Parts: sequence; C-alpha cells; structure tokens
Amino acid sequence: MPPPSPAWTDRIDRLARAAEAGGLRFAFHAPPRRLGGGSQDVWAFDDLFLGPVVLRVAWGGDLGRADREALVLRHLPAEVPHPEPLGHGRAADGGPPLAYSVTRRPPGRPLHEAWPSLDTVRRRSAVRGYAAALRALHTWSPPAEVAAALAARPESSPGGPAPPVGADTVPLPVERGLALVDHALELPGVDRGVLAAARDMVTALADAAPVVDDPAAHGPVHGCARPADLWWHEGALTLLGWERVRAGPPDLELRAPVERADTAALAGGPERPELLEGLALHYPELFAHPRLADRLRLYSLLRAVRQVVVLRPRGPWSELPAAHSGNRLWRLVRGRWPAPGVLPRGGAAGGGTGP
Repeated sequence: MPPPSPAWTDRIDRLARAAEAGGLRFAFHAPPRRLGGGSQDVWAFDDLFLGPVVLRVAWGGDLGRADREALVLRHLPAEVPHPEPLGHGRAADGGPPLAYSVTRRPPGRPLHEAWPSLDTVRRRSAVRGYAAALRALHTWSPPAEVAAALAARPESSPGGPAPPVGADTVPLPVERGLALVDHALELPGVDRGVLAAARDMVTALADAAPVVDDPAAHGPVHGCARPADLWWHEGALTLLGWERVRAGPPDLELRAPVERADTAALAGGPERPELLEGLALHYPELFAHPRLADRLRLYSLLRAVRQVVVLRPRGPWSELPAAHSGNRLWRLVRGRWPAPGVLPRGGAAGGGTGP
C-alpha cells in the first residue's frame, strides 16, 4: 500500500487537533468518514459520548465562520430544518490557526447519495422540502445579534495580506471578487489568459451584481445549499453546512444546483435535473430576476476564481474534468457555460436592467 499523500496527512493532523480541542473521542466501530472540503475539512463519525456528529475543521480563509455557524444554528426557526449545534472553538495548541464546529448528525445520508434509489414520489417530496426550507430561511428575520454577525464579513484571510478569500463561497461585492482575480493573476502556474478574460467578464457583469451583506436589503441565504448539504431520511430533509451563511439575494442559492446540473449535462445526464425543475415549480421567486442568467454567470465566475486560489489547478484548464473550477472558468470566459438547456426558463433569458 502506498504511503498517504502529504495532503491526506495534513487532513488527519487537523482532524486530530480539532478533536482534541473539542474534547471529542472517536468510537472504534465508526471511523471518521471525510465528506469533503476545500479550505475546510468535513468529517462524519460517532463520538463516544455525543453519538453521531459532523465535525467541520476550518483551516483556511475566515476562521470566524465556525463561530457564525454556531450562532445562526442557535437561532434558526424550526421551519428551517437544521442540525443541533454541539460546540465550536479554536485550537489553542500553538499549531497553525484552526477553528472547528460540531453539530449533531441526523440519521440518513446526503441527498445526492440517496437520489438514485428514490422513486418519483420521494424525489418530489425531497424537492418540495428543499424549496420549503429555502423559502423559510429567506423570509426569516434574524435577531439583531445574528444580523450583525451576518453583516460583518472578513476582508482577507488571516496570516497576511489579501487574497480576500474570506468566508464566502462567492466573493461579493464585485470589488472583493476583482481583488481576488488580481491576486490569482500573481500566482505561479495559473492560466493568466483565462484569468484576465475572467476579470473583463466580471467587470462587464458588475451592473447585474446584487447587494450583499446588508440585512436591511436581504434576508439570510445559506450560501452553498447543494445536494451534499441536504441530509435525507425517511421523507425528511435537514440542511447542513451553515458556515457560508450570509445576507444576500435568494437567487444566490441557485449557483450550486446550476453548476451541478451543468456537470450532469456534460456527462450525458438530463439538461435540467429534477432539483432545478422542482425549485422552479415550488419556489418560482428564486428565478424571477430579469437578469438571472447574468447573475448566475457572475456567481459562478467568482466561485471558480476562488477555487482556483484555494485549490490550484494543474495542467491545461480546458482539459480538466468538467466539474473542476479551472475548466468551468475556461468555459465561462468562452461562453460555453452552462451547457445548453441547463439555465432555468423565464427570468434566465438575460434581459432587463438593474441589480
């Protein structure tokens, strides 16, 4: 068996440090299972005392997102199905900066894993639950303490000057996104032609950008409500992964499912998977903005640039897998994203004016 890679060794070290800081003890019968992560690691396991939990280990970008997630989870209404917060904090062992949050792990599994085994009735139920959870979140008026935390966005990552990776999956406002593009252009091994074209495209789409981080303008959005963060069990959904929560327009939630639909379409799947069709049916307001297509391109552009900074692509970007941020950025600047038929109908035609 080959030795573990340096990246995997680092993940295990961070897992051990976060578990020690949080007083967690792994049950022998259920070793930790990594659920994913970029500038954070997400683990599911059984704790000897707490039972099934999800541990998020933040090691890059804004470490304050663990505190913000715990605060929001303590105040969310029952209409937004969410996990119980169990703890959060920082490692104080003298090592590299690290924050963690622990939540109760609901029974079941991620929706994208369960989806192939669900019949039509259960799939429709899952989509209705998804739409209802988002609607309840977007119409929630958080208390002043939570609103203030949502408005206080970090400008840069700790330990040095920009990049303004911060806490957000989509680095908005546009000025923050452009600063990140400029930072990416200085990194070794990047495709500067693609990044320069991305900068031009972000500038061209700036007039479609929404107001963000202003609780007076918009309610909360989850920030990364993707199928991997939807936990399905016997007809019920729980929305996990609240570390990216912010104040923003509801259509910001569409970035993740549209990107997933694009990847599925390129792989020969349906052009508009049932999740998007169901959201359009049960929550049509998500799709109502007259410049939705422009907004979705802007969101995906900025997300892809952020991922290029966090997880540097290797090799020609046009030859990377379809789901890779470098390939998506390459396709975006060439007008090849998303795949034909993926963008939802109605407001996504791209007409209209105004933010």
